[in-house]
Amino acid sequence: MLVIGFDECRLQAQGLANALTTDYQEVSRHAFPDGESLIKVPIELPAHVVLVRSLNQPNSKIIELLFSTSALRKHGAKRITLVAPYLCYMRQDTENYPGEAVSQQVIGSYWLIILTTSSRSTRIYIAFRNFSKPSLFKMLSQFLRVTPLDSF
Repeated sequence: MLVIGFDECRLQAQGLANALTTDYQEVSRHAFPDGESLIKVPIELPAHVVLVRSLNQPNSKIIELLFSTSALRKHGAKRITLVAPYLCYMRQDTENYPGEAVSQQVIGSYWLIILTTSSRSTRIYIAFRNFSKPSLFKMLSQFLRVTPLDSF
């Protein structure tokens, strides 16, 4: 397992890597003048990667996260766990009117497990498709429980 994060959440991602007794590496980003992003991920990867990023102010962050996820998969990550202290686009969980995108399904379809918290409560929300490591789940849950949301 490897923890990979973005520069704005470096301390929290490094703390998670320490708690999981694994290494930390970082996504490299370059912003072009027109607002596009160039993303580079580590290429020597284990099968399981834990990707850490808060998705507040989401529009630019989500595209960088999707590019990162695609590159991680291309370079060997079979399982990607997203740790997102704030997870965007969770308001739309159903198509209320014909033609509306169900953003919750779109966001949730890219990662194996998503761990996130709500700014309105102390609950931890977990969305997962196939989870077989209770010890990792427990460690991540404990980490999110004690890490203030405003530190991401």
